[in-house]
Amino acid sequence: MAGHESIESMTLNISDLSYVISALERNTFPEDKWKDLGLKLHISQPELDTVGANYHDAKACLRGCLSLWSRWNYNVDKYGKPSIKKLAAAVE
Repeated sequence: MAGHESIESMTLNISDLSYVISALERNTFPEDKWKDLGLKLHISQPELDTVGANYHDAKACLRGCLSLWSRWNYNVDKYGKPSIKKLAAAVE
């Protein structure tokens, strides 16, 4: 993390996936809302459909969705890099 960059604006990547999942669990985010969250994080509907087809329970789908997001598998140039601040805005 850069010297004066806050945790909320710190860029996240796949190595932060466990932290992101733990943060959602601590805040009792409903796992069955994974698709809505994915859309708010700007993951395309076809990508979310693939996640839903590949995983068979909500917890695994949420993890798959967050994995796409933390791997920057969306229009990063348009929407910006993943951060806790963006995640918090998406779950509101």
